[in-house]
Amino acid sequence: MAVAGFSQGANNSFLLARALQRGADRDFSLGALAPISGAYHLFDVEWPAAIGGDVDPKASTYYLAYLTVAWNRIYHLYADESEVFRDPYAGHVATLFDGEHTIGQTNEALPAKPSELLRPEYTEMLLQPTGRLAAAAWINDDACLGWRPAVPVRMYAAHGDPEAVYANSERCERELRGAGADVTLTDVGDVDHITSLVLSVPQIATWFATLR
Repeated sequence: MAVAGFSQGANNSFLLARALQRGADRDFSLGALAPISGAYHLFDVEWPAAIGGDVDPKASTYYLAYLTVAWNRIYHLYADESEVFRDPYAGHVATLFDGEHTIGQTNEALPAKPSELLRPEYTEMLLQPTGRLAAAAWINDDACLGWRPAVPVRMYAAHGDPEAVYANSERCERELRGAGADVTLTDVGDVDHITSLVLSVPQIATWFATLR
């Protein structure tokens, strides 16, 4: 089975590939892996870039709000939104991710940059996680760690991507190469997040076709 994924799916493609390699499904075996523009290192790379202004501010605000709300449902990071979000947004953020609001509606209801949404104490925790947030970091930031893909890995990303910063892919490639994997990283250029997908898919399709 050849596996590919984009953005959040890039992280998931690593996790699926690792599970297949470890025998999670006896009917499928891993043949190749091609992740595109993932945020593989949230705490060490992506969130510092988002908070520091290297990621598009509006996109950063959306993603940080989304992850905070979603992870609270799993890891119980806070009891009240006022612990992590500023007024006047505290108490209303989770409702924006209720499945009824469109991305456009949610973006419109959120501020323009993370510093207007997040409390300083929570921002500091994102940069130096402790407690339950640290546990979440450990669980969710290991896609490129602790294993050596036994199949070729061809990663794709864009150095101009204003959402999933290129340093994510560079670090992941180094980690996999250090583990002895057959891995390459192709930079598809000074383009945005979606365009990195458009430029990568034909290259991946061509490569996958040679593996048959």
